[in-house]
Amino acid sequence: MKKVLITTPSFGKFSREPVEILENAGFEVVRVKEHPISEEEELLPYIDDEVVAIINGLEPVGRGLMEAAKGLRVIAKHGAGVNNIDLEAAKEHQIYVANTPGANKEGVADFAFGLMLAVARKIPQADRSMREGEWNGFFGSSVYGRALGIIGMGAIGKCMAVRAEGFQMKILGYDPFWDEDFAREHGVIRCTLEDLLKEADYVTIHAPLMKATEHMIDAPQLAMMKTGSFLINAARGEIVNEKALYEALVSGHLAGAAIDAFTCEPVDSNEPILKLEQVVVSPHIASYNDEAMNSCSLYAAKNVVALLCQPKPEKKPNWVVVDAD
Repeated sequence: MKKVLITTPSFGKFSREPVEILENAGFEVVRVKEHPISEEEELLPYIDDEVVAIINGLEPVGRGLMEAAKGLRVIAKHGAGVNNIDLEAAKEHQIYVANTPGANKEGVADFAFGLMLAVARKIPQADRSMREGEWNGFFGSSVYGRALGIIGMGAIGKCMAVRAEGFQMKILGYDPFWDEDFAREHGVIRCTLEDLLKEADYVTIHAPLMKATEHMIDAPQLAMMKTGSFLINAARGEIVNEKALYEALVSGHLAGAAIDAFTCEPVDSNEPILKLEQVVVSPHIASYNDEAMNSCSLYAAKNVVALLCQPKPEKKPNWVVVDAD
């Protein structure tokens, strides 16, 4: 029987329906037992010629794994970002790569907005202090009515804008691919990246990771930000130069940062940025809620079935790489 290898523990976590979609299509569902996976070599024991599809989350899928999996035809990302998949190798091996854009947008936006509130009002610091038997006052920064700069006005960025409307925030947006109809409806002001950084009290990142966005936020960009402003990153760690961010925080130029995505994951507990009191951190869990995870799982399972069970599947935007033909 042809196998679908599930490398992410999030797949089918909140419903059996995604697994049933695969089983009803005639596939055996095989799960990786050890987590987290940081190197693709850890997946090799699960690979044989019967594995025709992999559904992965943050686990890397590179050239070596593709060469070992002789029957592999589909890599279905349980999420939107495909930076942990070697797309060039996939094209060479005529392997489809599909993702699930927008499936987790509401969950990620909820979390990112929560991060902004948490770092602005020092909620985690107050919680820790009280648990240690203290009763201290923590003075935070206002969010209501302030300026929010959204880098990346895709599905998640748009959801952030909708939430910001409820807080009567001035909404600034930067994206090379601009949706003028949405911007007009929700009062989003189109900005250059430089103007957004200079004007926003809070900057939240929702851009995909690619060559053009790697270290998009570096020392010069951080220096452009308002003194006393905040940075929120619930996208990809590599978009921000973490060393430069650390220095901007230590110097007092930035009042705080909230980070859900890091360059190297899992993060070493000795990382200097984790020691800063004005930083709120989380282990890349912005999309970890029941609705978002189940939506991603259903989307990924349907992608596998569509790609493997149709003689010549019609190309769709979320199928980011198709066979070389």
